[in-house]
Amino acid sequence: TLPTLTSTPSSATVSPSGTPATNAAAEAERITGEAISRLAEWLGVPETDLRLTSIEAVDWPNACLGVENPALACAEVITPGYRVTLHHVALPETPFFVHTSKSGQYAWAPTHGPEQRTIESVDPAAGTVSLAPVDADESMGRMHRIVPGSFLEAPLDQLQAGQQVAIGTADPVDGTDAGLIVLLVPIAG
Repeated sequence: TLPTLTSTPSSATVSPSGTPATNAAAEAERITGEAISRLAEWLGVPETDLRLTSIEAVDWPNACLGVENPALACAEVITPGYRVTLHHVALPETPFFVHTSKSGQYAWAPTHGPEQRTIESVDPAAGTVSLAPVDADESMGRMHRIVPGSFLEAPLDQLQAGQQVAIGTADPVDGTDAGLIVLLVPIAG
């Protein structure tokens, strides 16, 4: 049994109380199942490898469900939905975020970024991008790879060293050091 959804006037969260199913609990279960299915597809992992950490009702500030992507124009309209936090069974402390709307939209939200970074190298055959070092926080890491759900504004073979990009990433699920590209958008300039 999934945790039940409890609500307050401004937000709702899931608590592990195990109380009988309600409409809110059924909705939370449906949304969680769909979020797991989509994230598994985006990461290229079996659904059975993913678990719910939490689900929270939110009002997103725009129709892009609060996921900043410089390649997309978003209607600036309050969009009710949920923030679903999932984790891989092998990495229970590593969150993955799926944003949803009540109308059925789902978006993979980066754990890191998006940030403006400079490409150091690209290996289209391996599906990897290495970022130039920065003086600031390197929590995003430098080596990243595409996965089935990566949003690429341009194919990797069209990117080159020295090019500026906006990149949002998630932590790896396979024990490698290469982070996962959630979104990668070249910056004109």
